Amino acid sequence: MDVIQESTAISARIITVQNVRDKNMSRSYRNNSIIGWSTADSEKLDKRKANRRFRKKSKYKDIRLMREVSEEYSFAKDGKQYFGRLEESDPNLYEKLMRK
Repeated sequence: MDVIQESTAISARIITVQNVRDKNMSRSYRNNSIIGWSTADSEKLDKRKANRRFRKKSKYKDIRLMREVSEEYSFAKDGKQYFGRLEESDPNLYEKLMRK
């Protein structure tokens, strides 16, 4: 009897872990219809370099804005784009872009 109870307890734990994974995977759609205007995945490295440069130069000079140190236009992405109007004109493309 103890072996059967243990196996049901283990299977119950496995089912709970699977349910938690399913809940975590449910957010596979974007919350808003704004996307980066580029093929780059992120600007993380550019932002890190800019912040390092800013902190280094702000120690010695009176610099208060990031724009004084870094050039935003040299970053990997070139701004963002709103594609919400595609929902009416091309619903298939809209669904494809809303996927993460």
